[in-house]
Amino acid sequence: MSEISVPDHYTPYYSPTSATQTLTMARPEGSVTITNWEKDVGELRLTKQVLAADGTKITEPRSFFVQVTGPAPETTVRGTFEMINVDENGADVTTTVTTKARFGTYTFREVDATGGQVLSDYVISTQDAQATVKAYDADNPDAHKATVRFINQEKPLGKLTIEKQLKDSDGNILPADATRTFDVKVTGPSYPDGKIITLSNDKAITLPDAQDAFTGLVYGKYAILEVDEDGNAYTEDTYQYDWNQSIRGTGADEPITLSIDNREGAFTLVNQEKRNGKITIKKVLFNQDGTKHTITRDITMILSGGDSTDGLTQVVTTNGTPFDPEKTEQDTEHYVGDPNHPGVGQTEFGATDSLKYGTYSLSEFMPRYLGTQYETNLGFEARVRPGLIADETWSDTGANHADSFGVAGNSFTITVGVDNPEQEYTLYNRVIYPSNTEFETIKIWQGGKLDTAHGHSGNTSLVKLY
Repeated sequence: MSEISVPDHYTPYYSPTSATQTLTMARPEGSVTITNWEKDVGELRLTKQVLAADGTKITEPRSFFVQVTGPAPETTVRGTFEMINVDENGADVTTTVTTKARFGTYTFREVDATGGQVLSDYVISTQDAQATVKAYDADNPDAHKATVRFINQEKPLGKLTIEKQLKDSDGNILPADATRTFDVKVTGPSYPDGKIITLSNDKAITLPDAQDAFTGLVYGKYAILEVDEDGNAYTEDTYQYDWNQSIRGTGADEPITLSIDNREGAFTLVNQEKRNGKITIKKVLFNQDGTKHTITRDITMILSGGDSTDGLTQVVTTNGTPFDPEKTEQDTEHYVGDPNHPGVGQTEFGATDSLKYGTYSLSEFMPRYLGTQYETNLGFEARVRPGLIADETWSDTGANHADSFGVAGNSFTITVGVDNPEQEYTLYNRVIYPSNTEFETIKIWQGGKLDTAHGHSGNTSLVKLY
């Protein structure tokens, strides 16, 4: 006796094993027990889809591991299996766990394992999934097959740190200064319309920040660019720093790319100062009574600071007539400068060799200021106003002008910087002549024969005071 049309999913077992019975008069009845054992032919398969945080499909291969539990013996099905989402060409991959699973219900759980992705980096849509493989069913010929689909979506966990570095015109890094701020525009998946942040070299900024409604950036490419107060990119003409030596942002083809493997990015913007400083000084010289000083003078000024160890020297020649002690009247024939502006002169520091940004001290010293071989004990009063002031009267320097200030000692400071690379000042000086001063003159006779027995005499000598 034999069973016919046995489905492939079963194996018949006969008892007795020969499945043959002999009937006789003494044994007219017999029986054969046929037992059909299910074959372990269940098929378990896995598919994986990985999505970016924005829902787009990831087309690079990534490995995950799934733990399978169920009725099959551990040696055949139960255990941990690797699955990948796509192959190297980006095509979907189906991972076969087994084609010899015992019929029944199996549970599938993604787990962390060496060589696989870290599950905490993803939102897992399918966990503890179940699938059942069944015996042969004529109405469902694939009942013995089960496929479980896992979908993992990246969590937005990106971070982007941006810092600012300032350098002087020689390339030296400048100390932190929270007052010098810059606007920076960041554009990328989390900021499709661009996010503008304000940055200084005092402290780096990490995005997302407290103003964002999310705690991590979506992975992808981020462009960083320093912009003006209106959010527009600088041009070489509008940029206040050295265009060629500064780093204004990421290049068009070099954005910062954040990914699940490189979730934290950093970028340093560098602003190097130009060397285009210039200081212009207008000198207006008055007599003690406030009238214009009409004698031309060479006044030496020293500018200290910046990268000049010995100071820079400029000589201001004021308009006027030359001083000649042998003449009782001024020498108008040899007038120096513009006769319409007596007592006025002007000079520039940085006209040919631009000044480095920084704070300078402009000094005048008495021996250089008015000193000649004919003058002694002269003093002066000094006041300063920003700008090249057209009014050249002593009264215009007084306290009635809010920008006017006096000079303590013989110097004052001038700051040249990125916002004010060219500075102009008008320096007013009123000469103060000495009073109650004693003058001693000594007459020396030279030449002739030594003759102590006879006195010497000569014409009366006059000593003039100018």
